[in-house]
Amino acid sequence: MSRFMDILIIGHSEEENRFCRACTPVYTSEQLAQATQVYLTETLGMPVRVTHVDAARPDVFEQYMDVIRAARREGLRFPLVFVDDELVLHGSAEPYAIARAVQQREPVAS
Repeated sequence: MSRFMDILIIGHSEEENRFCRACTPVYTSEQLAQATQVYLTETLGMPVRVTHVDAARPDVFEQYMDVIRAARREGLRFPLVFVDDELVLHGSAEPYAIARAVQQREPVAS
């Protein structure tokens, strides 16, 4: 039985997508997190748990303050996508890109 990979998406409802407001449709990181869960589990059969948090909320900012501040120092954009605590994407939480990142982390069966 495979263990679940944990995917954490740290969005920011006030900052994400600000560079492409003219692009349509614009999905929030929360919507993309839901789509990622469905795509990875139901379509690809991957054992994952997708969690989304909004860094615009004070309690979330406080919980992830070190990560958020480090990302800002590095010039990274929201959303931030972590797979098993490793940053794999920033600026997008597109399900296909997350799937590629997860597949690259999966051990090759022997």
